[in-house]
Amino acid sequence: MPNTSNKQLTITQISDILESGEFDKFIGIEENEHLEAKRKRPYDFAAGTTAFAEFAKDVANIANGDYAAFIILGLITQKSHTAKTDEIIALDLMKESEMYSETDIAALIKQCVYPKLEIKQKWYPSKTDSAIGLGVLFIEKQPEDKKYFIAKVVETNGTKLSGYFGIPVRKGSDTTWLPYEELYTAAKKTPTKTQDMFVQISGQLEEIKGKLSANTKPKVNLSKKLDLKIEEALNER
Repeated sequence: MPNTSNKQLTITQISDILESGEFDKFIGIEENEHLEAKRKRPYDFAAGTTAFAEFAKDVANIANGDYAAFIILGLITQKSHTAKTDEIIALDLMKESEMYSETDIAALIKQCVYPKLEIKQKWYPSKTDSAIGLGVLFIEKQPEDKKYFIAKVVETNGTKLSGYFGIPVRKGSDTTWLPYEELYTAAKKTPTKTQDMFVQISGQLEEIKGKLSANTKPKVNLSKKLDLKIEEALNER
């Protein structure tokens, strides 16, 4: 579990701070593979496609990564001067009523991410003022056989491109979109029903051709004629 500096936290350390309510301990901390920091209510779903796309990217991004991670809502960041990531510089705490509801999150996941993904949602009160706190979305490390998770909403210049999708993968604190070559390779790993059927039929045809060749005089090559007939049938399609 990488932790390259004392400005980065482990899963356990993040959890301990949240439970303690001592949120000032987040200030000066850098984002990493376990922590994505956002201001309170960063996704304005009423605004439309941009928010849906950002939410889908953030969630699928972590789910496709190698570690469990928190998306913490109520933290302000800026680019770090010492690392290629963002650093938490201030708090932006929210009331519990401002946190996204569990029902809303479940509905958004169903709409924006595939396959099915469960997210733990919780609001943590501040130790200094229990009326305000941090909102948290927690995503467990996902089984490899469920990857890759697809962000079903893609946003470009504020416009939703219907029918398009992308696969974001978290690398450290950055988002890397899966290259199309890798996507193509991954798609070919599991044969489709059509591919399975073709392999099965090809095997049966080879068996028939073998029997024809064994029982045919050299002058009459029926297996070659069968090849020609199959080629003609395919060309007619």
